[in-house]
Amino acid sequence: MILPVDNEQRLAALNPLHSVCVTAPAGSGKTELLSQRVLKLLASADQPEDILAITFTRKAAAEMHHRIIDALRFAASSPEPEQAHKKLTWQLARDALDRDQQCQWHLLENTGRLKVQTIDSLCASLTRQMPILSNFGAQPQVSDSSQRLYQMAVHNFLQQLEQNTYFADDLMLLMAHVDNDMAKAERLLIGLLQRRDQWLIHIGISSDPETAKEKLELSLQQLISDVLEQLYSELLAIAPELLPLLDYAGCNMQWQQSDSPICALAGIIELPANDPVALSQWRAIADMLLTQSNSWRKTVDKRAGFPTETQDGDKALAKSLKANYVELLKGFHDNDALLALLLELRHLPDAEFDQQQWQLLAALTRLLPTLVAQLTLVFQQQGEVDYSEISMAALQALGDGLSPTELAMKLDHQLCHILVDEFQDTASPQFRLLDRLLEGWSEYNSVNPEKPNTLFIVGDGMQSIYGFREANVGLFLEARAQGLNGVPLQDLPLTVNFRSDPAIVSWINSTFSQAFPLLENLSRGAVPFEHAEAFNASDSGSEITVEGFMGEDARLQEAERVVQLVQHSQAENPRASIAILVRNRSHLRDIIPALSRAGLSWNATDIDPLASYSPILDLLSLTKALFNTADRISWSALLRTPWLGLNNTDLHALLALSRRYSIWSSMQDPELLAPLSAHGRQRLNAVIPILSAAYQQRYRLSARSWVEGVWMALGGAAVVTSRSEFDFIDDYFELLENYQQGELLPSIDEFEQAVQRLYAAPQTTDSQLHVMTIHKAKGLEFDRVILPAMARQPRSDDKSLLMWREYLSADGHSSGLIMSPLGATGNEEDSIYRYLRFEQKQSTRLENTRLFYVAATRAIKQLHILLTAEKDSKTDLPKPPSQNSLLHSAWPVLEQQVQWTEAVADLKAEQFGLDFDQSSLSLQRLRANWVAPAWNFPNPLQDYYLNDEPMSEQGCDDLNIPQAVTDPLPQIVGTVSHWLFEVMVKQGVDCWLEKTQQQQQQWLQALLHYHNLPELLWPQAIEQITRSVDNTLTDAKGRWLFAPEHSQSLAELSLLSTVDGSVRSNSIDRCFIDAANVLWIVDYKTSSPQDNESKRDFVAREIEHYQHQLAHYKKLLSARLEQQLVIKTALYFTYYPYWCELDL
Repeated sequence: MILPVDNEQRLAALNPLHSVCVTAPAGSGKTELLSQRVLKLLASADQPEDILAITFTRKAAAEMHHRIIDALRFAASSPEPEQAHKKLTWQLARDALDRDQQCQWHLLENTGRLKVQTIDSLCASLTRQMPILSNFGAQPQVSDSSQRLYQMAVHNFLQQLEQNTYFADDLMLLMAHVDNDMAKAERLLIGLLQRRDQWLIHIGISSDPETAKEKLELSLQQLISDVLEQLYSELLAIAPELLPLLDYAGCNMQWQQSDSPICALAGIIELPANDPVALSQWRAIADMLLTQSNSWRKTVDKRAGFPTETQDGDKALAKSLKANYVELLKGFHDNDALLALLLELRHLPDAEFDQQQWQLLAALTRLLPTLVAQLTLVFQQQGEVDYSEISMAALQALGDGLSPTELAMKLDHQLCHILVDEFQDTASPQFRLLDRLLEGWSEYNSVNPEKPNTLFIVGDGMQSIYGFREANVGLFLEARAQGLNGVPLQDLPLTVNFRSDPAIVSWINSTFSQAFPLLENLSRGAVPFEHAEAFNASDSGSEITVEGFMGEDARLQEAERVVQLVQHSQAENPRASIAILVRNRSHLRDIIPALSRAGLSWNATDIDPLASYSPILDLLSLTKALFNTADRISWSALLRTPWLGLNNTDLHALLALSRRYSIWSSMQDPELLAPLSAHGRQRLNAVIPILSAAYQQRYRLSARSWVEGVWMALGGAAVVTSRSEFDFIDDYFELLENYQQGELLPSIDEFEQAVQRLYAAPQTTDSQLHVMTIHKAKGLEFDRVILPAMARQPRSDDKSLLMWREYLSADGHSSGLIMSPLGATGNEEDSIYRYLRFEQKQSTRLENTRLFYVAATRAIKQLHILLTAEKDSKTDLPKPPSQNSLLHSAWPVLEQQVQWTEAVADLKAEQFGLDFDQSSLSLQRLRANWVAPAWNFPNPLQDYYLNDEPMSEQGCDDLNIPQAVTDPLPQIVGTVSHWLFEVMVKQGVDCWLEKTQQQQQQWLQALLHYHNLPELLWPQAIEQITRSVDNTLTDAKGRWLFAPEHSQSLAELSLLSTVDGSVRSNSIDRCFIDAANVLWIVDYKTSSPQDNESKRDFVAREIEHYQHQLAHYKKLLSARLEQQLVIKTALYFTYYPYWCELDL
């Protein structure tokens, strides 16, 4: 039995008496370790609810929950396995089951008692429990489009510009700062609202402006002193040799260029103090050691204070001093730590605020709370919030250490163990939430060492890649070193990689050990590399390649190489998993078409934007044109669509003739159309009646029905070329329907942005080829990983109106806040803002290295890195990757491994078969005499689906549908309830339980509206449906009915049967095979007893009515079974609730 070399740490991580921080690199098996820890804690817990496991994604929460339940089931039904890690899990699960039986938890029947939640779900549950303290009252809905809410708040805020408000002067100052550019002001303020949970706690650092300024400037001084102190330590040993040479250079510069910064070094006899006053001398030292491009100097001349002769005319001495200095410089060239400090020195800010910047910063500290208040009003008016609001409300619901709320005290009594996965992805608000959940634990543990409360965090700083979500890896490093809220953490680093081949692990070690920073930096998020050890045996098929492409068509050749790698892999092993991973979706622009041309199928999620397809762009033009007759661009695009097909000559003529009027008005004037060609007039005359009729119907139809109807009438469906395009179009119309508010769209610009966020649904294919972003691939593994476009860089980040940074000293024991506003339009950035931008770029580059590491560690056997580069015109060699690319930090290692290929000039035409002859660019369009076929609303697309046979009429299961009655309520309540139960079977009961009460009501309202129930009856229907669902999910038998562990679990199973020569469709509400291998057929009954009817009489009446139907179902399934099973039937009455098994 071979145990991993870090097995001792893994066992220590299961000690329920210790709080632990596990550093778990890629492939180290952290998910199983987390599950084992939960099982270990269950074995001694008073209640399962004592344990809370927190993740950051629903997928991760579901996986952990599934692993724990699977382990319990396996231990309950199987003997002890032989494999070491399975044996340990089995033993832990057996101990947990013994505790389960002892305490009568019935965990396998009540899996919901295991608390595995996302951080967002936890926050939502906290606010629901304290609706008043969280300032929510009824739980609001979390908006899918928060941007609209931010825009409304900023618009309302800026509308007060000319009103005599208490903040009018501050607002005028802000507007003057952005040169009265209203659009810029809106954009900057919206950007701040998105991140308000990060800066809001800093805005109120003091009610007195002067005190606030003193605190901020004290942080600046502390930052400067800290950097200078580190520089002092680095240079102290070499100072005796360095200082006389610096003095020589300074004195020379005083003589020949008195305004040079190097003059500050004249007379220097010791290293400057670590005081901001000495900054000029320190910066001069940096100038003497570094070039303008921030690399080590290799030589010096008179411009740096080393002329060809001394002031006394001694050339020999001058030459000797210069040689000494050049020799001294050589000793610095391998000192990366000193180079980094000198670079930071060059970007250090001044120790005091510029007066203009301070005035704006002070104004912002008064303005921004008012802006947030405006956003709160918008939230209340719209009944929607964003996730940040939920997070802040959760913190408010817990109170603080000095004044904890009832909820905090309740949780303090209930929660005994907290586990947090992916801790390196924690942001400051989430860190503060965990801090409050641990309030009082340190004192409790000191009194109860035999049964302490424990915190268990798992993370890997090398895999922190969510900076764009405000994740701060420094918080993980801080917690690992110092614990959290007085709870110390035992540091247990794992080193074994169970995923990758030893050759992959070795390459990762050798490459990234030189790419990652050497020293840890909490403020900046610098994480040193940790070596891994391979557990698996070597595989002869392991392979690592680095390929580069140069030339005009380099990206096309790179895409073709990706195709070749995929085809080679599939020919070699069709079952091997392959992943094409990219930094940004835009990096697939050449690769996706290449895969399609090669006839390859792939799986992808949120990769292929629908807005890249012509039918969607044409539909967007139609929508914008219909909603705004003055939108000349959209109307011009509409006239060029295949349905209208106006040629360029006629379009230009029409645009010229309609300069004083809208295009739509001009189209209706025969005199204006006279100069057009006969063909152009024929096309316009064909569509004018359709558009005129459409405008007459505008307010009688929903936005979707209106636009969809016009699209159909114009012939939009007739030019669609594939079933997938119809699916895309259907997605577009669904989005249009969802965005409608009343009779108008809330914002056509917002709708257009939403269209840009639409992606093609994943292909339903068995292909082993996966295409995704690196972020999406985190946590996954593939046999072969292909990393194209690795030298590409993202677009530059937009500048923020306000920047801030929580500064931690090098020893981690002191902290401060650095904050600065954006410089005025047309002015240079001030030194503080410039420093914060520098730090942001440094943090991003560090994260780029981690992103490359995450991508590479997805590989099991083969790893292929591809890049493109421009050729240096001077050297004829490829230019190195940009500093902002993923390869930059690893380039010194990778440069020697790249196999370069120069793209041939005619690659496009010959290799890809693309024909750019002008004749191929002609407009494809409908015939001018095309006539739309008849179609029936509300399903206008169904007649146009390609190659679909018309549906045959079949009989239906009339026993399962209530008879038509005057009151529609019972039937629709039953229909909606059945649909909800079907969704719960397929998606899990959390799809209902995780929704707030308001979200549940909105869901039901949409369903009732869909079924045309009069709005007057909605409250009664919602009450009945909610009671049915809640009764079911609080009943033990009801929860068992929807438990995910059943096999062959089906809902609304449709079976055909023949009765008296006619075909009948039968729909079985629920069927599954339980742990005892019994096949259950269950019918839900949502009806209620009649007035004065007893429960016994009601149930007997329902059994009499439905027993023949259940017998029929039993007969149908029995005839279709390949093996004999015991079949049982039951009715489940949701009104009581009540389970009634029928003996048929």
